[in-house]
Amino acid sequence: MQQVKELADRALEIDPDNADAWGALGYRHMGRGELDESIAAYGQAVSRAPYHADLHALFALYLCRETR
Repeated sequence: MQQVKELADRALEIDPDNADAWGALGYRHMGRGELDESIAAYGQAVSRAPYHADLHALFALYLCRETR
């Protein structure tokens, strides 16, 4: 998971609007149980790619899982 963060951070240095990189960070935080960080990263992702269904689906699944 550390490699995911490093690659996503590098991608965001090049292009801060890279929704997939923001999504990767959200997924990484999700896997680590870091709710606030995951929500923030997924929020960045979906705001940059409002029609990216996969990002919305992953974000929704995580929110559903965390609110059980």
